Amino acid sequence: MTPASKSFNRWLKYVAASGMLAAAVFSVPAPAVAQTAPVAANAARIWFYRDGSPNDGVGVTTVRLNGAAAGVTEIGASFYRDIPPGHYHVSLDNPVDDRNQTADIDLAPGQVAYIKIATLDNWDTSSGGNRGGGGHTTFYIWPMPPAMGSADVARLPVVHG
Repeated sequence: MTPASKSFNRWLKYVAASGMLAAAVFSVPAPAVAQTAPVAANAARIWFYRDGSPNDGVGVTTVRLNGAAAGVTEIGASFYRDIPPGHYHVSLDNPVDDRNQTADIDLAPGQVAYIKIATLDNWDTSSGGNRGGGGHTTFYIWPMPPAMGSADVARLPVVHG
């Protein structure tokens, strides 16, 4: 086999492998967000999500709307609730009280809001005595602009919450 034919064979293998890789990448199903039904005209929707960033603490927390449980967060996932338009006090079950753990939002018919659940891992180590340890993940509510929130949610799987 000549050097030119060896080179051509390597090139063919590269093209074939690239084609298979491209087929695998582009055959990935569309994100679940695109498959969700549109918001009904007489309802509003709130998306809750944790983007799974490297700084995301472990654990889950319950999201509450006006004190009632709306769902449980998961790392690297989103969920939504369709609710009547109106005023909502959003809160989280947290081991420690801190700022930015609640938010008040007003939703109009057809409006979609996005709430990012941010975390701070091991914020409180008081339960471990003077040796530390016993740290807790503390959860925070970050209302996001619709353009940013919808882009974040589009990359995440939708769970039941």
